[in-house]
Amino acid sequence: METALLIGQILFGGYFLVMGSMHFTQYKMMHMMAKQKGTPLAGLATVVGGLFLILGGLGILFWTQVGISVLLLIIFLFFAALFIHNFWALKDPMDKMIQMVNFMRNIGLIGALLIIYSIM
Repeated sequence: METALLIGQILFGGYFLVMGSMHFTQYKMMHMMAKQKGTPLAGLATVVGGLFLILGGLGILFWTQVGISVLLLIIFLFFAALFIHNFWALKDPMDKMIQMVNFMRNIGLIGALLIIYSIM
């Protein structure tokens, strides 16, 4: 059981670390996408989103400040689902499907984070 927890922390926390780092290493693209989607204060949202993902991922990875980490990740995932993966506003069927899958991924990750919060 301890091994499974450690592997889960590495995979789950590492996922958020990689995604968060992309907000900085690929800032221009991430900012442009957020702006194109109509995200308010897109530049600031890109930076803050990246920080939330990195801090949340580190908290999961090292199992420290887990409650705050979960909250940061849920906030990011919720707003990304609403502003970036808003499939309901799209006309192109392929783009709509891609964004629906991404929206559902974010909702599923929120569910997993709520499970983590409830057992800590």
